[in-house]
Amino acid sequence: MTRAFRNGLMVVCLLIAGIAAGGPPATAASQGDTVPAMGETVDCTFPVSVEDATGTTVTVDQEPQRVVVLAPSAAQTMWEIGAAEKVVGMPVNAYTSYLNGSESRENVVVSTGKPKPEVIVGLQPDIVLAPNLVDNETVESLRDKGLTVYRYRPSGTLEDVYAKTERTGLLVGEYEQAARVSAQMEGEVDAIERAVEGEDRPRVYYAMSGGYTAGPGSFIHEIITTAGGHNIAAEANITFYEAISTEVIAEQDPEYIVVTEDVPLPDNAAVQNSTAVQEDQVITVDSNYISQPGPRNTVTLATLAQAFHPEATANVDFDAVETPTPSSCSMQTTADGSVATQAVTTDSTPTTAVGGPGFGVSVALAAVLGAALLVGRRS
Repeated sequence: MTRAFRNGLMVVCLLIAGIAAGGPPATAASQGDTVPAMGETVDCTFPVSVEDATGTTVTVDQEPQRVVVLAPSAAQTMWEIGAAEKVVGMPVNAYTSYLNGSESRENVVVSTGKPKPEVIVGLQPDIVLAPNLVDNETVESLRDKGLTVYRYRPSGTLEDVYAKTERTGLLVGEYEQAARVSAQMEGEVDAIERAVEGEDRPRVYYAMSGGYTAGPGSFIHEIITTAGGHNIAAEANITFYEAISTEVIAEQDPEYIVVTEDVPLPDNAAVQNSTAVQEDQVITVDSNYISQPGPRNTVTLATLAQAFHPEATANVDFDAVETPTPSSCSMQTTADGSVATQAVTTDSTPTTAVGGPGFGVSVALAAVLGAALLVGRRS
């Protein structure tokens, strides 16, 4: 389903319900930024002013040259939109080591992922990008020190990830490349949705640390369902991220189990006796590509779709999907009559293709108090 169709459907539904003025309910899946329709033009000139998750209008006066990101997902996005060279500070740890050159940046978090304010201030950033894992108190503290801080809304859907990508590009002066990456993601998602449409949906269990799993309201749930699976967390009435009982796992008998490389397969009878284990259908995915809401989510999406529906996806060329026309920066006229446009990269090749090692590559959660290893890589 395309972005334009989804956005139009949402508007119609809101009008019919008579709640358009108030907006949709404030759930994790509906709090993300909106994105322009494909092919639209966007005013990318500075100053840029946008409202963030704290309800604050954040204004960036000039194109940033020094950017600090406070969580791995924002770092992934900066790398994918071609803005890595602007990043002077970020989490430098196992959850960002896959980003080339990340080790040369200043580390701005402690081992638990909590930001180090004195280091951040010392870097004199033009803007600080704070994914929703960073609490409002920390954001306000940094603002009190004179810094410009943008806090992201939670990502509950893949469309939220598109929006986050484009919003990041707008804030740091790389909008057109961000829009291309977003369009490439949407093209890949649409190709997979078309391929698996009408296929039987196998039962899927996503195993996280501490017995937790991802349910409706999380973007990981949408990755599973978009790939053509049925997330058994929905049968347990799990929303966002919660613990799932072994009784539900046994009752649902997952046909596939998805784990990350740093989370062992649960050693309990419900899992060990499941169809997934008995038929060797346990899928291991890159933890950073599934738990960080960012452009590389499409890598995991393709992996799962190919595992769940190998025949239906066999003819999908993930290196050459049909990509919607991305949004672009509108041209603005300056006082002297000349045309001023947002400076953007001339490389039109998106960085988020999802085919395999040769393609262009492009959760923790606050509620999981006992799963400390996951905290550093959640948005």
